[in-house]
Amino acid sequence: MMAISRGVENGTIGAARLMAPEEISAVLKGRQDLQGKVGGWCLCTDVPTGMWHHLLAAQTPVVPTHLTVVETRSGRTYLSVVIQADQWQHRVCVPLAGVLTAQWLATLLSGVRLQLSVAGPESTRALISFADVAPDTVAKLRNVNTCMPMNWRGLLEESMEMLAWNASVARADRAVSMPEPSSVSLSLLFPEEVQAELERISDASIGRKAS
Repeated sequence: MMAISRGVENGTIGAARLMAPEEISAVLKGRQDLQGKVGGWCLCTDVPTGMWHHLLAAQTPVVPTHLTVVETRSGRTYLSVVIQADQWQHRVCVPLAGVLTAQWLATLLSGVRLQLSVAGPESTRALISFADVAPDTVAKLRNVNTCMPMNWRGLLEESMEMLAWNASVARADRAVSMPEPSSVSLSLLFPEEVQAELERISDASIGRKAS
């Protein structure tokens, strides 16, 4: 957790969230220019300031270069979403747990394209892109167990390990046409219901220590 705090402070670890269709609809009210173009589930992530400025200047879609499905020793499955712009690479690590995650995955399995929103720190705008999910990735996601974990502390510890794994493989895992990244940043995405449970456990732990 200390490593994550340091990463947030120095800009190498950014925020990420999974927005449900009703949230997207609320955001789009009054935006006639986006009606019919954006909707459904959306994976949202912040990227470092330098990468964000480069993306704005390039004015090209921020399409993921890799979608990697990883199953750990515990049986839990994680999805790693990689985007790259020149020498900048950002990776979003998603523990596939919870009802909201299951609903999102169901749309991807039905053929809906992955919708990605990328923004800079404290930015008031975002870049939206869509990506097809490759058949081999769909096959790996088809039987994923998204049940809420019995061991919440285990999930948190394992997610930290997966975040570290994403950082360690980042330089090698890139599109053939892309240069080797010199700057790698990360996001760890816990869906809202999972985040709430982890915060409850953390608060309870603090309460025990204080008593």
